[in-house]
Amino acid sequence: VKEGEEVERFSTVTLTVSSGTDAIMIPIVTGKNYEDAKSTLEKEGFVVTKATSYSQDMAAGYVLSQSPAAETKAPVGSTITLTVSLGKEEVKVRVPKVLGMTETEAINKLEEAGLKVGNIGSMNSDDYSKDLVCYQSSPVNSYLKEGSVVDIKVSLGAKAATYSFSGSVF
Repeated sequence: VKEGEEVERFSTVTLTVSSGTDAIMIPIVTGKNYEDAKSTLEKEGFVVTKATSYSQDMAAGYVLSQSPAAETKAPVGSTITLTVSLGKEEVKVRVPKVLGMTETEAINKLEEAGLKVGNIGSMNSDDYSKDLVCYQSSPVNSYLKEGSVVDIKVSLGAKAATYSFSGSVF
């Protein structure tokens, strides 16, 4: 029967349903670097779009997922979206105040905040008693990348003042 042709009522009409364009299997490209994955898909005739996401497990530039899924069929010219890792998301932590604490207290406080203690020195301080932290290398309430190093200095106490006098007292 041709399009527009009339047929007798209750006559048999055979329909053939199209399966569409030739569909091909989508290759697995997860875990590959983006450029290689894109090239693989484009060689098969697919159009590639890119999305990005942070990942704790996948290095930056590598494919985390693909949509439609691998090992399914799609027509040539279909769009495949690749989600590509940006790597680990940098976590920033707030620098706590450790001034006026003992060395041990300061170390514990910095480590609890996700920071590392770097050099521990000492210096004279008029503002902090002997054996208390009188200096920290990063400002209080600033933000650093998790695992960053903060140096501290412990007070030796006030510097002894020495006065000298030369002359006569009469």
